[in-house]
Amino acid sequence: MYECFSFQNVICLVYEILEESLEDFLIKNECKATPLTYVRALAQQMFQALKALKSIGVVHCDIKLDNIMFADKKSLKFKLIDFGLAVESKELPIGTEIQVTRFRAPEVILGLPLDESVDMWALGMVLASMVHIFGLPEVDVLNRAKNKDTFFTRDNGDWRLCTPEEYTKSTGKELRKKNHCILEVNPQRRITPSQALEHDFITMKHLFSFSELNLILCGGGAFSLPRPCVEVSLGNTLNPTLPLVDGWCQWSRHQCVNG
Repeated sequence: MYECFSFQNVICLVYEILEESLEDFLIKNECKATPLTYVRALAQQMFQALKALKSIGVVHCDIKLDNIMFADKKSLKFKLIDFGLAVESKELPIGTEIQVTRFRAPEVILGLPLDESVDMWALGMVLASMVHIFGLPEVDVLNRAKNKDTFFTRDNGDWRLCTPEEYTKSTGKELRKKNHCILEVNPQRRITPSQALEHDFITMKHLFSFSELNLILCGGGAFSLPRPCVEVSLGNTLNPTLPLVDGWCQWSRHQCVNG
């Protein structure tokens, strides 16, 4: 945060200029297919952001496409913004109506106890939208993936996603047993940010040898994963244990209103 001031009795917070939101990016690109690299980089950084929030017991409550922005499109750095609705998890009583309908967690709808896992559901919905819009992984990635037949099939030599019927037929029993899933209806079994960071989709350890993986993760290439652009504070005291980055978003109970 660069500055904080009052304008016509409204508290205003001044942040650095960012590039564009995911929503604007998708609209501008007319939903054209984009490499899965974007989804992976976004997921890794947002999992880190939610891990930081969870560590201090804060729930964002409003994760959606227009609240995730590009900080630097060339290096695929993203920022989670708009903490105007963020609250401490202990302040989320049963029956609290939070999140926009499209990204609302089942426990919010059903009137179940709420905690930080509602943010994981919303992020899962964002990622699901991104994967659906951005298209399939690159052909060379699919050809090397040992689990590709679980999720994809071939039509006339071209890869496509399995239909729900095809997927359920081959993986239904395993899917019901798998409890490390972002879009798990039961929040107690929903994957946590820390667990998500160890998932093969993020680490890519199942696709490469050690030498290839080390080059990709550390070499600054297309698959390299930048640090998350998020920092949270409660009141006016910054939490020194959260990741420090080039820019940061500070949580405040006051919403910023442009003057």
